[in-house]
Amino acid sequence: MKASKMKENLINDKEQAFLSKTLATIETQAPIEIGLDDLVYNGPNVENLGKFYDEMGFKQLKQALNVSSKDALESLDFTIVDHVSQDMLSSDSIFHFELFGENYHTDDLVGFAWSCGDKLYATDKLELLQEPIFKEFLEKTPLKVYDFKKAKVLLNRLGLNLQAPAFDSRLAKYLLSTVENNEISTIANLYGQTYLVDDETFYGKGVKKAIPEREKFLEHLARKVAVLVETEPVLLEKLGEHEQLDLLYDIEQPLAFVLAKMEIAGIKVKKETLLEMQLKMNLSLKS
Repeated sequence: MKASKMKENLINDKEQAFLSKTLATIETQAPIEIGLDDLVYNGPNVENLGKFYDEMGFKQLKQALNVSSKDALESLDFTIVDHVSQDMLSSDSIFHFELFGENYHTDDLVGFAWSCGDKLYATDKLELLQEPIFKEFLEKTPLKVYDFKKAKVLLNRLGLNLQAPAFDSRLAKYLLSTVENNEISTIANLYGQTYLVDDETFYGKGVKKAIPEREKFLEHLARKVAVLVETEPVLLEKLGEHEQLDLLYDIEQPLAFVLAKMEIAGIKVKKETLLEMQLKMNLSLKS
């Protein structure tokens, strides 16, 4: 480039030239309030990283994350139930019904757990649901439960008719945040102190998915209920702060009750009518 042309460009683009110089200059007098010692890497913050993975739905990364001693599972005080008695039940009990699969219309109930005061109970004896004490309690008491719609449809298959819920932890979590999933392990990470491994990690997936030995399995169910008990007041407090309690009690929970009844009732269709509609649609697409 000729010197005269360069001079012309510098004159015409004087402001851009000075701006480029400013942008390329490293500021050595910036008011930094931290020192080099503050920048020492001490390893990952496992707790915060785990919560972030849960919020983003990064299940594989969460599984690969080394759980710190702080988050390691501590022994849980719970009772394995083979026979139920009245003193195991109260209006403040919180229930969780465990499904081994995703479809509560067809997949099997494999166990359930509940709280009563400061005690936790878990069982895989499904016949307990038919005992008069238990059946009467479940059908006459508005339950605190995780995922009421699933519970009502699932128990209806076993001849139990649940009343409208007193509190649905899953719906409460959903109202507070739709960013991450609504699993109990996510509720634990976001709103509780109790560590709970997610179901995919606990049961495995694909052909390796299986229910572990009985005591370990029932402890997992009891731990889920421990999370629900611990987080109920937190969820209610946050719903109150967001002015969402009426939304939960007056809209979402009654709606879940109605939707469950609709799913139970279902609809009837004639196979011949569907085949007739298919034939007409195929003819319409060809013409």
